[in-house]
Amino acid sequence: FTLCENYLFREGLVVGATVSTLQSVFSNAAAILRVTRSIERVRDYFQTRSSDSRFVEAFGQASVKNAKQAFYLISKLEKHLRRGELNTAEQSSDLHVEHIMPRRPDESWNGVQESEDFKIYLNRFGNLLILDRNTNIRVSNKSIQEKISNDADLDYQHSQQALTRQVSERFGEWGDGNNWTFSSIASRQESMAHEYALEVWPMNY
Repeated sequence: FTLCENYLFREGLVVGATVSTLQSVFSNAAAILRVTRSIERVRDYFQTRSSDSRFVEAFGQASVKNAKQAFYLISKLEKHLRRGELNTAEQSSDLHVEHIMPRRPDESWNGVQESEDFKIYLNRFGNLLILDRNTNIRVSNKSIQEKISNDADLDYQHSQQALTRQVSERFGEWGDGNNWTFSSIASRQESMAHEYALEVWPMNY
C-alpha cells in the first residue's frame, strides 16, 4: 500500500501522469502480484515507471490543487522531520494550511497579488506550511516579519511544527532581503525537493 501511495503521489500529483497511464501501471502491477506473489517484483516494476530524477525535478516546480493535497504534502514532510512524533494525519479545526505569501495579502505585501505570477506561485509546495489555529488567526495575511516573530509568540519561530520553525531558521537562505517573494518560494521548494522528496516518498522499500 505504501508503494502504491508513493507512486500515486510521485506520478499522479507531482509529475502529472494521465489517468490512463496510472490505470495501466496499476493494472500491470496487479498482474505481476497475481502471478508472482512477490512484493519485490511489484516494487521493481514501480521503480521502472517512476524515475527518481524526474520526480525530484518535478517536485521543485509542483503545486497543489486544493487544501487536502496541501495538508497531505506538509503533514508527510512534518512527520518525516519529527520522526512521526506528532500526528498530523488529519486536517482539523486546530491545524490549518498556511500560505506564507498569503492568499489575501495586506498592504505590507506591496500589492503582490496584482502580479500575473501570484496565482502561479501561491499554491506552490514552497509556499505552504501547517499552523495551529491561534497562530494562523494571528498571522494569516500579515507581513512576513509578523509571521516569523511577533510579541504574542504566535509565529513561525514558536511553532510546534518543525517545518514551520525551519522557515524562521532558514529565512536568511530563502528570503529575498527582508521579503518573501516568488524567488523565495522557488528557492525553498528546490531545497525541499533535494532534501526530502526521495526520503519521504521512496520507491525502494
